[in-house]
Amino acid sequence: MAEVKGTVINAWKKFLAERYGEEPLNSAIQSLEAKERLRLQSPILDSTWYPIDVQQALSRVTRSLAKPTENDMATELGRFMADYVYTRVYSVLLKNKPGKDKPLDWFDDVVYRGLRTYVVEMTGPNSSVARYSYIEGKPTPGQCRTLQAFIARKMELAGYQGVSCVHQKCLAKGHDSCDFLMQWTAAS
Repeated sequence: MAEVKGTVINAWKKFLAERYGEEPLNSAIQSLEAKERLRLQSPILDSTWYPIDVQQALSRVTRSLAKPTENDMATELGRFMADYVYTRVYSVLLKNKPGKDKPLDWFDDVVYRGLRTYVVEMTGPNSSVARYSYIEGKPTPGQCRTLQAFIARKMELAGYQGVSCVHQKCLAKGHDSCDFLMQWTAAS
């Protein structure tokens, strides 16, 4: 079964609390089934693995809070999560700055296991593609936008400059993988 690190859940909850307020967030959590409500109200440890259904419950909470006019929320969430994850628990993972021979040698999916696999292929001196395949199911377009923003922000935090990340292929749109083209102008 797929699992997610607590740091992702905590980042997501913090994002929602800052965006909508603690009271609306708690009310939305109260609307969940008892088992889901208990999991989201219990302390979540950043470095502990949790079943992916905890994140799925949080997705339902997010949908209940979001307004139809919030088109960029998935992108904001992805950037927020990367900041939370890589400036706290996993900041040490970005200490190895990119090198010229293998700029993306540090690229690793440390917050999910059993959910997806990926490969990173260099496509040029300042570009690469991260190709994700999902073990169970497929992502939603919103999840893809969140991942796209997470990848771009993670690269910025690692020292890449002029970062762009384009979602070239998408499982949610019928492709055989989710491909993200990453380009940068420099790596410091």
